[in-house]
Amino acid sequence: LRLAGRRNNTQYDSWEEIPIGTRCQILELGKFAFRMLRNQRLVFTEADLKQYSISQEAIQLGFLVTTDRSPSAREKQWRFSHLTFQENISALFIAFCDNMSPQYIVSLVKGLGPMSGRLRTFWIFLAAHLNHACLETLLNSLMIRSKDRIVFIEPEISKQPRAPAA
Repeated sequence: LRLAGRRNNTQYDSWEEIPIGTRCQILELGKFAFRMLRNQRLVFTEADLKQYSISQEAIQLGFLVTTDRSPSAREKQWRFSHLTFQENISALFIAFCDNMSPQYIVSLVKGLGPMSGRLRTFWIFLAAHLNHACLETLLNSLMIRSKDRIVFIEPEISKQPRAPAA
């Protein structure tokens, strides 16, 4: 993960290397990104950022950029620098937020739509970030057909270490 904000130009090799405060800001942005993604919003306003209490520090991480204002726009508009950033940060929020049980994750993502649709990249990121047990719970709860799992998810599951047999 490379953070290239105004105050930062650092590359981290793992989530654990990122300072706690920065992780909190990324998760803050991730929660916002997920809400916007769920509502099919790719562009948002200053009022949206205020409504969801997005801090100036989170904005300065470099994931958000301003858009060119249309003549009818009254306030500054924002978006993630690329849709894949919005999808990945959303998946990070779901996977790394401490208080999320597999059942709560299921309730969050249930209404997002098919894994093969417009959110395919989000689902791939989520599969990559979740641990194996949580991913299995999610797939079972969403009643994902075996054929879809093999084509879409199984490559991600096979990359994750399994717990040793007891």
